[in-house]
Amino acid sequence: MEAAFMHMRTGVVDSAFVAGTNTTFRAYTSKIYQNMGMMSNEACKAFDNTGDGFVRAEVVSAILLKKSDDAKRIYCSVVNTKTNNDGFTPQGQIERVWAFGGTVEDCRTLS
Repeated sequence: MEAAFMHMRTGVVDSAFVAGTNTTFRAYTSKIYQNMGMMSNEACKAFDNTGDGFVRAEVVSAILLKKSDDAKRIYCSVVNTKTNNDGFTPQGQIERVWAFGGTVEDCRTLS
């Protein structure tokens, strides 16, 4: 997403498909997260004040990014992007969870 957005912003490309997947092959990882108190005790409550953790899920998603002048419809606008996890660390997202708030603030500042 970040690379596609920056290539569009700099004029390298006019549009881009962005796709991603998440698979949960190892039940052991869920057990570790649960033992650390990171997993929700209830159903997913994304963006809810009563949320008490996260829920692991599998997903395959894709979006088409186009410049607004070229779009037939606009469902949303991407204001900026920022990455704090490249997926190549042995600990996955755990190592950089502490930096998430700073990443969001950096993204707002860049806009």
